Amino acid sequence: MVIDEIAKELAKETPTSLENIQNILNNIELGELERNLTIICFMADMFGENGPSLGIVATTLKNDYGLTSESIEWCYQLVNKFFSYRKQFLKSKNQFSSEYVNLRNISEDNNLPKSVIVRIDKDERKFGITDINCTIKKEESYYDGLGKVRLFGEVKHQAINKTALIYVIVYNDNNEIICYNSETELSKKKGKSIIDVSLAFPLDENISAIYLKPAPDPWAYG
Repeated sequence: MVIDEIAKELAKETPTSLENIQNILNNIELGELERNLTIICFMADMFGENGPSLGIVATTLKNDYGLTSESIEWCYQLVNKFFSYRKQFLKSKNQFSSEYVNLRNISEDNNLPKSVIVRIDKDERKFGITDINCTIKKEESYYDGLGKVRLFGEVKHQAINKTALIYVIVYNDNNEIICYNSETELSKKKGKSIIDVSLAFPLDENISAIYLKPAPDPWAYG
């Protein structure tokens, strides 16, 4: 069922921008109507932290976006499933890792533990990625209260026929996205692509995970 699949994918990585949600939807086979309705749900803030308020959101979807009652019901089914999967995801993630990294406890030019890196096997297989080898190092920040790290290394992969990016997504201990980078583009030729990105976020944030997620370039496919 397409609603179920969309909800699962969104629950793994709560969309934070239009570009972000387009990227997530590019990995799912769905019709134009389902795609547009999902984007409208995002724009109406239905994936927010507390979930939608039925009366307010229904009015917004009808008046601002011109949705029919059937489309509004579809949106609510999607969002309800999203929060159900999100709850499961958070529960399993908290069981998996109870240790966090805080940059205050790491000296400049020292490496962060590689245990914070999370790779997504099924996504890597889609893009022929055979290995990712990288290091995360704390860098000097010239701004009070701001932490900075550099993630660098290489991505080994087979030849690919589409423009693809590596998203580097940093989560805190509340499973919130505190920083992300999408500057690394994979070469279409078989071989190695260099990954070298800087990430900055509040120094008092605890880092629970840094995801490396390959995905199609949304600007290349609309």
